[in-house]
Formats: sequence, C-alpha cells, structure tokens
Amino acid sequence: MLLFILGNIFALIASVCVVISVVKKNKKTLIEWQTAQIVFCILSNIALFAYAAAVTNSIALIRNILACKNKLTSQMTFALSAVCIIVGWYINNLGIVGWIAVIASTSYTIFMYTTKNAQQMRYAMLANIFLWLIHDFYIQAYPSVITGIGMFVWTIIQIARHEHQRRKVKIKLYHYAPKKNTVLKNGILSVSQGVGNLKAYAERAHSNKRKDILNWLESSFHGRSRSISGLTEPIHWQNNDPVLKQIVDQSELFSFDLNQLIKDGLVESIWLKKGSRAHGKAEKLIKIHPDEIDLSPLPWKKVKASKGLIYGVIRHYLIVLKDGKIPPKYIQKLP
Repeated sequence: MLLFILGNIFALIASVCVVISVVKKNKKTLIEWQTAQIVFCILSNIALFAYAAAVTNSIALIRNILACKNKLTSQMTFALSAVCIIVGWYINNLGIVGWIAVIASTSYTIFMYTTKNAQQMRYAMLANIFLWLIHDFYIQAYPSVITGIGMFVWTIIQIARHEHQRRKVKIKLYHYAPKKNTVLKNGILSVSQGVGNLKAYAERAHSNKRKDILNWLESSFHGRSRSISGLTEPIHWQNNDPVLKQIVDQSELFSFDLNQLIKDGLVESIWLKKGSRAHGKAEKLIKIHPDEIDLSPLPWKKVKASKGLIYGVIRHYLIVLKDGKIPPKYIQKLP
C-alpha cells in the first residue's frame, strides 16, 4: 500500500511538471521541465512495478539531457530508440500495455530530434499523452490518468492559443544599408547577388577572394550567402559606444514584414546568431522557427567596438531567401 501511495504521489508531481512545460514558448525550456517530469515518472514506475516503463523513461531521461545540451544527433536518436525497443522487449512484464510505454518513449525520441519548435513539440506531446494514458490506467496510476486527461485537453487549448498568437503577431525586422544604396529600386540584396562588403568575413574565411568567402559562408550553414541580416529593433544609441552612432549616421534604416515574406514563399529558413567572440569568431548559429524569434529589448550597452564586440553581442537573425533578395515592394524606408 505504501508503494502504491508513493507511486501515485510521484505521478502527481510528474503531471505538474508537464502542465508547466506545455505553456513554455521555448523548445529548450519545455524539454527541461519534461526532464524533471521524467525523473518523477521513473520513481512512480518503480513504485508501481511498471519496469518496462521505468527502463524506457530512464532512456528518455538520457535523451532529454542530450537534447537540452543540443547533442541529440541523428545517430544518437537511432541508438536510443534501438536500445529502448530492445531493453523494453527484454524487461517488459505487462504484455501489450508494456509495449505501449516502449512505443510512446521511442516515438517521442524521434519527435524530439525532428521537431523544430515548441508548437511541433506540443503536437508530439498530444500523441504521447494519449499512449501514456492507456498505460497509466492499466497500472492504476490514477493521478496520472486524471491529470493526463486534463493535460490532453490543456495541450489542445495551448496548441490553438499559440496558433492564434502566431497568426496575430507581426514580426518586423530592421536592416541598415549605406547612405548610397539602391534598396528602394533593387531591394535588399544578399552577398550572393554580387553586392555587399565582404571584408568583414575575410579574416574568418582566411581569404580575400569572393569565391572563398562565399564558400566559407555556405560552410557555416546552407544558404547563408543568400541571407539578409535583420534586427528586431532599430539601434538605440544612448551615449554608450560611439560606433553605434556612427552606424546610424552613416546608414539608412529599412524595415520589412517577415510574416509577409514567409506567406509569399520567399523565405527558405531562419537562423539566430546568438553571439560570438571578438570580430565574429566562434559564432553561435541556431536554426529556428519564426515562432522562436525573440522580440525582447536588445542589450546595446554590451557593444564594445574597441574589443571587436558589435553584432557579436547583439542578437540578430539571418533570413535565408530563395532568390537571395527582398524585393522593394516588401521594404519600407524609415526616417
């Protein structure tokens, strides 16, 4: 009886963790809360003698830790899925119900690697919750069943809410161009269009040749030579680093509606440049979904041109365009 009570208490705590995870906007934070949930699920499984579930959840715990550290590769996904199936088959003591736990964990491992954002993860969670509902009902983890039903409904609501927000929020990005430009005539052009200052990339590409620099750009991620950089807000110069005022004084500011570009099929992918060391070295580049664009204020006070830290400390986005340019009709010139 004591183990039965403990098992249900752990199941209840696990359910609370899931409730918190579903409302998270970031995939990584969502996974972190699910990692806490898995720990309590394992404890619940052991207390309720559901050994196949305990083993598959232990493998899932490894999976989540790797995902949080961005180390869940395709090879690791395949290996964890294979181990889950083999071990689950060997230790399963609940027949078909035991296999449900194995299928739930294996499929979610694959979803975790293939999904790109928190919304896709919610769809994966919906299927996962349904499978675990069947399993938990059989092993009499009743708090998990009750909260699981609630979670199933709650997840559907969150999917609908985030889908509504995604359609409602307009993402405007800002781009600086030299005073002498042809933006309103030819559009904002990427370096693949034969324009742009390539000197900023020469040191990192170890060459001054255009071909070598374009190859280096493509080596960082496919399509980078066709990308346009964009900020989520104009530069705020507040008597901090003079280089910011210099950029503003020597440039013209343009904006474009990213939602419209995506709707019209001009965007191939979006990458976040999360940061880098001085002079753009050791860049942190992450492929993201439009829903993951962070519109919070940018830390302009961190800019220190004397140390080679300008856009390396300012979050910005690289929009890979199918034709390597944004046509003039999508662009607005700002004062």
